[in-house]
Amino acid sequence: KLMLEFRLLEVERLSPHLTQAAHAERSQRILDQLDPGQPHSTQIAWSVACGAVLMNQHRLADSIFANHPKLAEFLPFTAVKLPAERFIGHMRLGLGDRDGFEQGIEEFELALGPRVRVYMAIASRLQSQAMRALLDGDWATAKALVAEIRTVAGHDGNFALGCQAQSAWLHRETGRTEQEYQSSLQLVEMLPDFPVLRALLVADAAEAGHLEIAAGLLDELAPDDFAAVGRGWLTVLALGNVAWAAIAVDARRHAPVLRTLLAEFEGTMAVIASGTHVMCSIDRLLAGLAALDGDHAEADRLFAAALAQEEGVRSAPLAARTRHWWARALVRRGDTPAALPLIAAALETAEVLGMQRLAHDLAELAAATEGPPAQSG
Repeated sequence: KLMLEFRLLEVERLSPHLTQAAHAERSQRILDQLDPGQPHSTQIAWSVACGAVLMNQHRLADSIFANHPKLAEFLPFTAVKLPAERFIGHMRLGLGDRDGFEQGIEEFELALGPRVRVYMAIASRLQSQAMRALLDGDWATAKALVAEIRTVAGHDGNFALGCQAQSAWLHRETGRTEQEYQSSLQLVEMLPDFPVLRALLVADAAEAGHLEIAAGLLDELAPDDFAAVGRGWLTVLALGNVAWAAIAVDARRHAPVLRTLLAEFEGTMAVIASGTHVMCSIDRLLAGLAALDGDHAEADRLFAAALAQEEGVRSAPLAARTRHWWARALVRRGDTPAALPLIAAALETAEVLGMQRLAHDLAELAAATEGPPAQSG
């Protein structure tokens, strides 16, 4: 019965319908049934922890890893040990610990060693290295690593999707937003039953400047708490992109429900999927939504927390975007003096790193501070 429940959860985690609450409850029920004296218990516990990382339930994962601090050495080498080492690093990053992330990746690479030639292990290592490059704003290295992953593991559908995700994030960060919007349109047409693509499309539309299109898509996706964008292991990717779009187009009507849906992730980083990239501190999304809701004190608190967390993980691109979002919220409510230093700092980073779209948006925001703030629709 235990193994059946465990396998069923592993399958349902890939479903777009599994909620965070249901996943946490069922994970805990499985953990409560484990017998420490049974050999399979360790493997199940670590697999449940890795699943929690996939679901962005980093605190749950941390508690499981903490309860099994030295058991990794007894795990089967290829079946669980390598993914566990890597997932520990991703879990630490999800909790805002960059040094822990680097340690986890280092341990993963040490465990891999020079003799392992399994394509999945090699591609996983490259994927983590690409995520590190994206965090740092080292776009050229990230692009080269994604190309290498495609060479090594492009035949594997999971890694192909991972490459698509990393390339999409690279395009968003470097200003190729119209290209990414057109790519999202094609993907939604090709894969209509992959709900998270609708969330990516609405965010890409907003980033490319198609604000009316994005606003219309948000309204189409909104019924039943945005059920149309899916849940499961891509919950944060789905809801994060919807929130991103809502904040960009000033869609205040959607702020309350999105605040509720994302509240459980407060204080964590949005590490996407199996570790392709980091969208932002969840607190940044919550801050932007709070600002839309007119909850300005809470918005400022959350923006400050997001900025501290993103600076803590030493990601200049993420911190620059949070400064932009915070400045935008301040300008929208008429507090231009507080926005100006944030704009200046973000613009400096954007120009140094070649974040073209961000630099463009910051220039427009700076121009808006020269006169009365534009009235939101």
